[in-house]
Amino acid sequence: MDSKGQDILFNSEMKQKDLMIQMLSERLDEKDETITELKETINDLKDTIAGLRETLDEFQRKLFGTGSEKTKQDKKTEETVTTIVKSHKRTTRKAKATRED
Repeated sequence: MDSKGQDILFNSEMKQKDLMIQMLSERLDEKDETITELKETINDLKDTIAGLRETLDEFQRKLFGTGSEKTKQDKKTEETVTTIVKSHKRTTRKAKATRED
């Protein structure tokens, strides 16, 4: 091959390499954009999860918290009745008061 043919071959190879570099550069840019979008999506989802957990905790407090418990009766209000039996004293509690009482 003469020098003119080598120059043409060399220029052709250089153009192919330049095109390949350009294509790879564009592909890298696309990947970077995709990564950025995915990171934003992850952050949005983390915020959503945090909000839903707060809501769940609030509902659990409302459902199972002290406010949902039935009214407590003081131990002082329970009266006991003592009955004497031949061998021992039997102590029974008076029936618990209901809301109507």
